[in-house]
Amino acid sequence: MKFQWIKRIAAATVLLVSSNCFAGVIVDTVSVDEKLGFLDSVSWTHDILDNGFALGSAQSADVSIQFWDDSKSWLEGLEAATIVIGVLDFQDGAFLYNAVSDWTGNLGITSMGLLNSLGELDVAVISTLGDFWIGKSTLTVRTSNVPEPGSLLLLSLGLIGLGLARRQR
Repeated sequence: MKFQWIKRIAAATVLLVSSNCFAGVIVDTVSVDEKLGFLDSVSWTHDILDNGFALGSAQSADVSIQFWDDSKSWLEGLEAATIVIGVLDFQDGAFLYNAVSDWTGNLGITSMGLLNSLGELDVAVISTLGDFWIGKSTLTVRTSNVPEPGSLLLLSLGLIGLGLARRQR
């Protein structure tokens, strides 16, 4: 009799403790490491599906891109870039950004929709003036709580067991 009570308490504790999996923050870094000259462009894709991302769980996100000037041009300091995040919709990214320091921007509604539906985010940088280097690009995604598959499976098996126990009586 005592053993059955211990089993029930253990099962209830497991269900209560493991009911949510807190995904929290997912960070994806892409090393671009390319030099862009006048009117050159480069694009890359952040893929967060391999980091345990559940589609539709992103609450907010931002992208950081490292820029630096090669300092070899007589037009030093006259560097400009167009940054396109997702699609060109003027909600995120930058139209004319002075590409001599790092850039950080939040994702707009369209880009968040693409990220939540695909788990991927396309980024493109176009040099509109001068030449500069692009280093790393970092996508930081804040996600909501996601139900843990193990606890859902355990709950399902328990309900099936209860249903079968009633049929046997």
